[in-house]
Amino acid sequence: LLIYLLITLLVLGSLIYNHLQKNSGWKHYFEDVVISAQIDRYPHWQNLDHQYPLTETGRVIPGNTYERTAWAVAGAQILLDQPTGYGLLSLSIGKWLKQIYPNATAQSTHSAWLDLGLAFGWPALLFSVGSITLIIYSQYRNNQQLSKSIILLCVAILIIWFLGEVNAKHSIELLYFYIALICS
Repeated sequence: LLIYLLITLLVLGSLIYNHLQKNSGWKHYFEDVVISAQIDRYPHWQNLDHQYPLTETGRVIPGNTYERTAWAVAGAQILLDQPTGYGLLSLSIGKWLKQIYPNATAQSTHSAWLDLGLAFGWPALLFSVGSITLIIYSQYRNNQQLSKSIILLCVAILIIWFLGEVNAKHSIELLYFYIALICS
């Protein structure tokens, strides 16, 4: 078992090292996120026809990092200001942004949890994330053979919905289906 673990770690470490060498965006990732989070200072996120902002050294922030960060910050600010949501799941941030920033073109925050909150507000987030949290808690206390698998599945759902753009069409149905399936 120890040999398999070491081989897995060596292969994984090698793949990560090669990825970091070929993709230079990771070297400046945190600096890019800090700049991208300043949506009032750098309003480029409102309309992607504009050039992405520059760092103090003159380097252009990669578009993917800038868009994901700026749109998530804008979505979080709207969610704090509008705790009841817009009422529509599809393209809710786009509808909110048109009211606040008429030239904004963003249609997603790139985080399904934020999009769900923007659509249906804090109650939807509390019920959805709360039910998954209760499942994790009950399985942690239960400590049966499948408990660890169920906990890992719940954590995976939380992460996928945090980082993914899965909050469209039938994905909300799938989320509640998975929650019901895990409960059973």
